[in-house]
Amino acid sequence: ADKAGNENKTVIAKSGVVADTIAPAPVRGLAVTAVPGKVELILEWQTSPEPDASNYKVYRSLQAFSNVAEAAASLVATTTDENFTDSASNGLRSETTYHYAVTAIDKDGNENRAVSSVSGKTADITPPQVTLLSPQNKTYNTSSIQLSYTINEPSTCKYSINNGPEESATLVAAIEGINLFELRCADSSNNTGVASAVFEVDTTPPPPLKLSAVQVQRKEAVSLSWDESLDGKFASYTIYKSQTQFDSISSATAIVMVSDRKQTAYTDTNVRSQNTYYYAVSAKDSMGNENKTATAVSVSVEDLTPPVITVLSPSNGL
Repeated sequence: ADKAGNENKTVIAKSGVVADTIAPAPVRGLAVTAVPGKVELILEWQTSPEPDASNYKVYRSLQAFSNVAEAAASLVATTTDENFTDSASNGLRSETTYHYAVTAIDKDGNENRAVSSVSGKTADITPPQVTLLSPQNKTYNTSSIQLSYTINEPSTCKYSINNGPEESATLVAAIEGINLFELRCADSSNNTGVASAVFEVDTTPPPPLKLSAVQVQRKEAVSLSWDESLDGKFASYTIYKSQTQFDSISSATAIVMVSDRKQTAYTDTNVRSQNTYYYAVSAKDSMGNENKTATAVSVSVEDLTPPVITVLSPSNGL
């Protein structure tokens, strides 16, 4: 209008839209479910009632959070679905608790950052760590071996030997020769840790050796000689002696040990005239196996003592 009050009644109308700055309501009904036997968590939630909702954002943390802007919360997915599966390929670890929140995003990008996180724990798929202490990969000179192992979590353990049935005894009954041993330990989630060994049992002594014993001519000495041992694990010879007949080395005295396989003779000088002695020789292997039975050979030392003469007459003197 001018000063006189004149006003042009013709106008040009223009329109405008007020920007949407209102964030969608919080997402409701979030549930987190673990997948048995897998490092996966399934998230499901209710559809946002907002008519302009365009997608959802999924946040994750190792601790509870109430705002997605917190440093602990990380954006792990953007989706238009009302569900999401988080997995190991996305950084999840076995037997670990994670906290999640889901927000709705409208077409203008508005997001309600205030949330109440919901937790879920991944399944345990990590097998127990089993360390087998006994039996080990070596040779034993006994067929009864004490079972010994360590494990890092409560588990049920059983073993099999030579592909036989599972056992839980603490004393392993092995066979002569090569043995295949496998220990299996299952935790409460049925994850199984395995430890194994291949070992040998050698309880077989070297075979008996033929021994000969003769007196050294006109001396208080006995010469012994025997066959060379052909045992592949030869360690030593032992000579046993007694003044009575014996059929077990436990009934005699060991008088010498010889570690040279090629040395197959020995002279015993600890003998006396007019006495009979019994001898046996055995071979021992590197596992300590030795034949305990013996076939003793005897030798009698001849009388080498000159007679004592006493002259009664004539006597010294007049």
